[in-house]
Amino acid sequence: MHTRSLALLIGMLWAASPAAGAATWHSHADLLQRVEDYVRSQSTAAPGRLRIQAAPLDSRLRLPQCRDLHLATLGSGTARTAQTVTVQCRAPSQWTVYVPVRLQLLAPVLVASRPLAAGQRLTPGDLVVAERDVSAAPAGTLASEEQAIGQELNTSVAAGVALRRDMLKLQDAIHQGQAVALVAESKGLRLTAEGVALQNGKAGQYIAARNSRSGVVVRGLVQENGELRIPF
Repeated sequence: MHTRSLALLIGMLWAASPAAGAATWHSHADLLQRVEDYVRSQSTAAPGRLRIQAAPLDSRLRLPQCRDLHLATLGSGTARTAQTVTVQCRAPSQWTVYVPVRLQLLAPVLVASRPLAAGQRLTPGDLVVAERDVSAAPAGTLASEEQAIGQELNTSVAAGVALRRDMLKLQDAIHQGQAVALVAESKGLRLTAEGVALQNGKAGQYIAARNSRSGVVVRGLVQENGELRIPF
């Protein structure tokens, strides 16, 4: 049965019962606010502004006033854009409703301020930073002008479209034979070593490098600052 239909049925049953006739109905606004607060409390910290919106309940739904509400996420609760919250009243009445919730993570991203052509070299006037929902944004979405100014587009981009790294003909951040910093980080621990790049590499690519001291060849992720991040 559809969750909203189930919730409506529960409300109708209560409305029809003699015990519920004199009951004070629980505020829909209070219930939805509690749902949104609950989802926010269960969400992990993420860069950006989290927007949570619980779906309104059917206006015909009547739920007796509850002083002991228990909330839980239906399923794993790990969805990035949508969840369903179970709201259960344990006292003085007993009822259950299911509330769908929409989640958006709003963060600054780099977008085209006007139509841009493939092969065009980007200037500050071509770009603007705007807040967008990045909950389901493609990997590689850019967030600042510094990541794109001076780079050449390998595809046309419509005005208002968020720029991604794969839209740019990125210049090599590391060149073969170049001395590079090999960096490994985990749980606040940062280890560094000197190395020599064995390949050219753009930011976001994995390349090989040789540890200058041990001679061991490792693979790492090229950073925009020219470091090579080694999985650790």
